[in-house]
Amino acid sequence: MRLFAKIAILLPLSCFSLTTKPWLADLFEADLTPGYTYRHYPNVQGATKPFASNDQIFSLGLEVALSTHFDFALELEVADTTQQSWGMRSGAMQVRYLWLDDVAGDPISFITGLSLRDVSKRNLRDVSCPYAARINWELFSAIGKEFSDGFNWNTRIYAWAAVGIANRGSWWTRQEISYENKWCNRHNLKLFLQGDFGFGDLRQVVVDHFDGWGKYRHQSMDLGICYRYQLDYYGTFSISYAYRVFARAFPERVHCLTLMYCFPFCLF
Repeated sequence: MRLFAKIAILLPLSCFSLTTKPWLADLFEADLTPGYTYRHYPNVQGATKPFASNDQIFSLGLEVALSTHFDFALELEVADTTQQSWGMRSGAMQVRYLWLDDVAGDPISFITGLSLRDVSKRNLRDVSCPYAARINWELFSAIGKEFSDGFNWNTRIYAWAAVGIANRGSWWTRQEISYENKWCNRHNLKLFLQGDFGFGDLRQVVVDHFDGWGKYRHQSMDLGICYRYQLDYYGTFSISYAYRVFARAFPERVHCLTLMYCFPFCLF
């Protein structure tokens, strides 16, 4: 049962790539998580011309709990879109520190962290690439609470927020609010709302001469749902869907479908 709980803590369940939950796994436990995302949008709100895209993204993530308060994550993305054929999109690393842990007796869980993402120059010319510039930094924090029935939690809620800056362009913020419910120690359902807001000067997206989102005053909100199934000791499979309910100077009416498999293992 403890293994099931550890896997559930680490697996990301939304269109945000790196994990946003304010909980860590047990010491020296790692998760290897390949994922596939299909994304479609019929238009870019505020663009100089109509533009639609069908995107495919393969990702590979690795997360390791290096202590009871600290973890480390790596991620690679490969993408194929209407504007760009298959190629490396980005690589990222993330470190997090857990200040409060409600599983260990604190009233809430509270975590802070820092992430760095390097994006290929080729992909920055693609409107479907969601990043601001070549080098993207984010400082973030998350707060959450689990509600348990005996040993295992059955409901939890959490909120995550980040402030980012790149090597050029203006700053941005991202947010997520999530509610999860688990039953039979095997099934998990999650509802989430995500926001992404950039504070650049430009409000009209120049599709033909695009070079990253850092200079745009873009806004978006995505509403999503995810189902996860525990495959005994062989890992966890999840499927999630998100729809963009609001967009300004950003791809609008976006449909995002993500499949993930999480394989847990111990380092020692």
